[in-house]
Amino acid sequence: MPINFQDHQCMLAIQKGDKEAFGELLNRYQKPLYNFCWHMVLDQAVAEDIVQEVFKKLWQFPHHYKANNHATFKTWLFQIAKNQAIDLQRKDNHTVAVDEIDNSEINDDFNPTQTALISEESKKQLYQSLKQLSIIQRNVISLFYFEHHSQKEIATLLNLSIRQVEGHLYRARHKLQLSLM
Repeated sequence: MPINFQDHQCMLAIQKGDKEAFGELLNRYQKPLYNFCWHMVLDQAVAEDIVQEVFKKLWQFPHHYKANNHATFKTWLFQIAKNQAIDLQRKDNHTVAVDEIDNSEINDDFNPTQTALISEESKKQLYQSLKQLSIIQRNVISLFYFEHHSQKEIATLLNLSIRQVEGHLYRARHKLQLSLM
């Protein structure tokens, strides 16, 4: 994958303490990163905490970013978020019961054209079904359908083969179809 020079230049500037470059990356990636985290944990406050921690780490340890042809900055950033979410879930065994999800936490920003047509009851049923998926299946579904990543990008981000991504997508779709019938 080619390096996104805008992101790369921002990271070089951040490594020199440039707060404006940090603000630019924050503005560019805060919302997509939040959406990704939210789909992992299905909890607004926890997703916000993860995003905050990711950007805190980016500011404190910018030298950990090494530009290469194997991963983009975005992939690197989302990998940090994924690891934060997994660590949090392991540490706190954080789960949210579907009954605890109120309408204010259901994130309509991820795909307004589709979610505008979905009733509140259907949203709850969808999120209950998503909660039934394994973390890896939820990650793959989130990245593919909500963040519009290619299977190759997902494989890179989640450190999987493309065949594994295809398998997780297939099994997740199948589980969702069965639970939404």
